[in-house]
Amino acid sequence: MSPSLDPLWFPHILADILHNTDWQTLLSSRLVSTSMLRLVDPMLCGPTLHLQNNTAGTIEAISWGGDLGGDYLSARRVPYFYRNGSKDSRAAAIRKVRDLKLHTDAATEHVNLLLQLLPPHAKIWIEHDKEVFPDRSTATLNTTISLPPCRSLSVAVGSACKCQGAAFNHVAPSVTFYPYDWHYEEEETSGTRSQCALVDGVLNRGVYELHVGADEGYLPKLFKDVNLQVNPELRVVLLGCEDYRVDDLVKTRSATAKCFNIPESQVTIRGVDFN
Repeated sequence: MSPSLDPLWFPHILADILHNTDWQTLLSSRLVSTSMLRLVDPMLCGPTLHLQNNTAGTIEAISWGGDLGGDYLSARRVPYFYRNGSKDSRAAAIRKVRDLKLHTDAATEHVNLLLQLLPPHAKIWIEHDKEVFPDRSTATLNTTISLPPCRSLSVAVGSACKCQGAAFNHVAPSVTFYPYDWHYEEEETSGTRSQCALVDGVLNRGVYELHVGADEGYLPKLFKDVNLQVNPELRVVLLGCEDYRVDDLVKTRSATAKCFNIPESQVTIRGVDFN
C-alpha cells in the first residue's frame, strides 16, 4: 500500500509538518482531500488581511504574518475569499484578524457582511484616495461601509473624491485621519470641498480622540458644509506640525478648535507643549 497523508491520522503531527512547509505546498495540499482542505485553510490567513478588488471586480484577499507596517513582500493570496469560496473558512479567518486594510472600491454588501465578523480588538485601515487608484481621476464608493466595533480606525482620503450617494458608519472611539493633496486640489477647484462620504462620516459622537494631519488652515476647508456630529469631549491631536513657527502653531490650534466647536484646551499638537 502506498503511503498517504490524512489529517484524521495524527492531526497534530501533520499540522506541524504543514506549518513548516512552503506556500505552494500548502495550496497543493488543499486539493488532496476535504479533510486536508479543512486543516490547511486556517494556515493561509495570518493576523493581517488586505482586501482589494481586481480588474474583474472580484474580491481578492492578501495576508501576511506581521502588522500593516510589516514586510508586504511576504504577503500571499488567500484563495477562499472569492465569492464562491468556503464561507466557513472566510469567517474563521476574519475572526482572527488583528489588522485589516480595506480599499473602499471593494466595499460591497459581500464585504460588509465579512466586516461584521471582525473581532473588537482589530485595527482597521481604510484607503480611499487617488494615490491608491492612480488610474482613476477620483476614488469611488459603490455602497455604504458599515464597520463593527474595533480597537482603532485609520482613514486616508483624497481630496478629489466625490462619492455622493453612499455612507460611512463606524463606532470606533479613536480615529486617525489622513487627508491627501488638499491644498493642491483646493487651489485648482472652485473652492468647494470634496463631497466624500468618508469625510462626512469620519466623526460622530462616539469618537473621543482624533489624530489628524494639520496643514495650516485646511481643516475648516476640508469640513466645509459638513454637518459635524462632534462629541463635546473630543480631543484632537494634530500631526506634522513640528516645523511650524510659534505663531502658526497658535493659529492652527485655534482654527482647529473653532472647526470642531471644542475648547482649545482639547486640541494638542504632537511634540508641542503650550503650558
